[in-house]
Amino acid sequence: MPDLILERYSLFSSVLAILCGDGEWGKNRHEGGERTANGTPRDEEGVPPVDGSAPFDIDVPPVGGDLPSNDVPPVGVLEVNAPLIDEQRTHRELEDEDTAWELLRRQCAAAQAVICVSDPVKRWVHTHTGSTRVHTVPNGVNTERIRPQPEASGPAIVTFVGTLKPWHGVADLLRAANVAKGPWRLRIIGNGPERDRLERLARQLRVDTDFRGAVSPARIPEHLAGTAIGVAPYPEPRRAADHYFSPLKVHEYLAAGLPVVASAVGQLPELLRGVGLLVPPSDPRALAAALDYLAINPQERARLGRLARQRAERQHSWSVAVDRILRLAGLHETDSDAVAPPAVGNSPVGNTQATSNNASGDASPILYAYQKKGDA
Repeated sequence: MPDLILERYSLFSSVLAILCGDGEWGKNRHEGGERTANGTPRDEEGVPPVDGSAPFDIDVPPVGGDLPSNDVPPVGVLEVNAPLIDEQRTHRELEDEDTAWELLRRQCAAAQAVICVSDPVKRWVHTHTGSTRVHTVPNGVNTERIRPQPEASGPAIVTFVGTLKPWHGVADLLRAANVAKGPWRLRIIGNGPERDRLERLARQLRVDTDFRGAVSPARIPEHLAGTAIGVAPYPEPRRAADHYFSPLKVHEYLAAGLPVVASAVGQLPELLRGVGLLVPPSDPRALAAALDYLAINPQERARLGRLARQRAERQHSWSVAVDRILRLAGLHETDSDAVAPPAVGNSPVGNTQATSNNASGDASPILYAYQKKGDA
């Protein structure tokens, strides 16, 4: 969660780490340079590199042998942003899976509420822990930092924000630009292991693309300036459950007052109902047609953009998300939806802030346990 949450509600945060690392806890994996909370260096923009050079996206303490038996503090909220154990096993290396699952079960048992960013993540947590205090609260956006800006003159600018990895569908976006008939230009904000391949593809397709690279969160509004349409071209997932994300980029588009064209996967149909256009995933021609339509219809762009901003302010700001989380956890002073606190057992608790990097470079929490100030 952004600092706004901790400031507004005077909450502490501590990470309940469940994954197993590959070495000494806290050891930096790179020499020199400023580090992120997870030990990776930052570039000149203050943005962690996303070129795939680091073996892990997050740092976690190695776990082995007997589980520690220290009591957990009174935990308010445990936030789960992804099925991290599955991700670690599939994409990296999971050193001690049995311990990882045991820690997850303990953490969920200790929490008054477990908050998941999507329904698939909620199902994953419930299936593997049996917890009945699991709720879905999607990601939000800082509507003060991200605000509407005027469009640039000339052809409409279509902007993608995100790490350049296969599951973001940027190759399909370039192919859509290649077959498009409308007057629009493409801007890509972000970096990642796919960048070289995507730049080669853009040259092969003769698609003039403005690759901006990685930028710091504070400069996202600057790089969104002039944009007419936001795009989220996710490819077809192998299974519906594979799209368990709550895309921060889409919330940022809404806050920026942009009409959005996105693939009809995961939570996007519900999120964008009435404020954007949905297309079949992995279909460059359908994507091009939707972008063409908005590119030649400025009044429709303006109408959808106004509705998008209203939705961001009323439903998807971080303040709205936090209010809902605190009500679910029974941490709000007046709450009809409060959840009764569980009996607290024994569980190890880390005191290190582990983060992952979202599409625009924001540091967002992986697993947080929130405590009321003054609780011991």
